[in-house]
Amino acid sequence: MRTLARCATLLSLSSVPVSLAHSAESGTCDARQGSCGPKAAQGLARESVLLQSVYDVRVERNGPSDLSPSVRAQIDDDDWMMELSFDHQWVAGGGRDDLPYQKLTANEKGKFKVMAKQASDEITAEGGAEALMERQEWRRKFSHEHQRAVKYLQEHPEVRAQEAPSRKRHAGAGEISGLYTFGAPGTSLSPLKDPQRADGKFLGIRCITQKTRNVWRFARIYSDPITFLAGVMGLKHPYMNHLTLPVGSASELHYASTSNCRFPRSDFGFWVRGHFQDIYTEQLAPVKDKYDPKLWEMLFLARAVDPSTAVNKSTAEEFTQAATGREARKVGWNVVAQSKYTKLSWFDRVIYKDNVTLFQQPETQACALAFVPTHHISHWLANLRFTPSNFCGLSWIHKGFRDQVRRAIRSPGWSERVKPALAACKEIYVTGHSLGAGQAQLVAACLQRAPAEGEDGWEDYKHFAWTPSAETARTLPALV
Repeated sequence: MRTLARCATLLSLSSVPVSLAHSAESGTCDARQGSCGPKAAQGLARESVLLQSVYDVRVERNGPSDLSPSVRAQIDDDDWMMELSFDHQWVAGGGRDDLPYQKLTANEKGKFKVMAKQASDEITAEGGAEALMERQEWRRKFSHEHQRAVKYLQEHPEVRAQEAPSRKRHAGAGEISGLYTFGAPGTSLSPLKDPQRADGKFLGIRCITQKTRNVWRFARIYSDPITFLAGVMGLKHPYMNHLTLPVGSASELHYASTSNCRFPRSDFGFWVRGHFQDIYTEQLAPVKDKYDPKLWEMLFLARAVDPSTAVNKSTAEEFTQAATGREARKVGWNVVAQSKYTKLSWFDRVIYKDNVTLFQQPETQACALAFVPTHHISHWLANLRFTPSNFCGLSWIHKGFRDQVRRAIRSPGWSERVKPALAACKEIYVTGHSLGAGQAQLVAACLQRAPAEGEDGWEDYKHFAWTPSAETARTLPALV
């Protein structure tokens, strides 16, 4: 695998304003043993850099100087994404809801910060040199681009709570049955909402792994870092329920709310092991039937498109469609269509050989779209190009994720194989892990919005245009 030094070279070629430092060291990582060397943690470190991309706060935006009550209600003055110092990140908390910390005296807080910093350093050390690089890059972004982003958002607070305008919906457009993500980053400045539901909540669950560490007299919680990294630029999660999966502790379902769209808050532990798919599987297994019967199935479909989990590592197996099919069949689903990504233009340097996969449950004829997580250095290039952008009639969207979705749905294979197969689906679920989860969130939002031809966003939605029908629903043959 190419190093981050190579990534920096590619970035300079594409005029992306970021510099990376990398020390190429060898190492191994055993997720089950908790021993993470720098080489194995490299992918996660790249993902953090990817998400900590430059946000152009100079974008011109016209907004009201006087906010409406509904907008003010969505803007929390205890928003960790608007913090200007590292204080709360070191203590993995510190906000109004951190009552144990708030009750400490000034002297006790000083002692606690010293102990919390030591705990964060120890957790980071578990991830090796790459985890440390990840944290250092976060600090650099926080000290520069984040400060500029906060200034802009303070001057234009309406951006943090704007609602997407309603549009005429495509005739007969179907609705998704659920969005299921694992280790997802935030994707938009204002939380994505489901316009087909009165409460705006997406059906499904967002999953987050966590690690608990006792610091002095209090428990501190450290989260999968990918789930908060995009918050350095104010990017939030969709409005939906989320499930926390702490190692060694009870899981807990949290219901959708504005504040939960910013969860989890950032911390300096940078627990990279928590982002591994195997950790999500281990933590969800004991409660797989407790919250949502589809959650366990969607996890395996997200695993099925991940080269790091779908292949047999003991035999050095190559990642193939057969490996994807084998993982999906563990939960009773088949691979029924696939397509490879395409370039968006001749100068698109992102490797586009990844695929999007359509699965089907043969008995129910339900389908699921699953998107590939980060496993190639070029994915970092996609997200490092982050600037505010539009997708499917939605504004202030993460450009890197948007472009990855467009590489999928604009490909010849999508129009020839995947889109026609959607007609056979009685219902559709959307799932993904990591970068795949970011794409899944945008696809779910687009399918629910379903702008009609001539409406803003049609140029993206036309590649789906799913209109379910009892006459066309059928069980598709498995590809493998």
